[in-house]
Amino acid sequence: LAPYRRLVAEQPASFDRRAALAFLLQKHGLPQQALAEYDTALAGLGATALAEGSELRRLAAQVQYNRGVVYRRLGRSGQAEPALVEAMRLDPGLSAQAWFTIGLARTDEGKAAAAVEALRRSVELAPAVPENRRALADALLQAGKPDEAEAERAKADSLAHSADSSSTTH
Repeated sequence: LAPYRRLVAEQPASFDRRAALAFLLQKHGLPQQALAEYDTALAGLGATALAEGSELRRLAAQVQYNRGVVYRRLGRSGQAEPALVEAMRLDPGLSAQAWFTIGLARTDEGKAAAAVEALRRSVELAPAVPENRRALADALLQAGKPDEAEAERAKADSLAHSADSSSTTH
């Protein structure tokens, strides 16, 4: 981490450097420090820096997504959702992942019906991802819909089995 801290110290206003440091802090299990760096990085961005289609906009979207993940891991699920919604606004390509994480955050909060709604969106956007379907199955079970949960789990298992089979045949 020290080399990245030095790079940020050399250019404290550098969005890229702060975002990279924040990501490493997150990966090293330092979520509070990661959030502080993510927030500082985002605070330095102006609206003109986030022009449609710009690389900086995509990076800002990833930073917002990472903030949502960190908030959830800290048990602050209510703060995760706004960051994840902003990530989707900035880069719709993150929508499947963001809806998945929103669904998990809502599950954490005991909001089973709302979690089902978010996880269904994730499955619609990425139907071949077994983890999305497993999370949806768990939420459906919590929402008192065991038959639907069983059907989703069967689809997830089938997808996982297909993926395992194709990876061993190559």
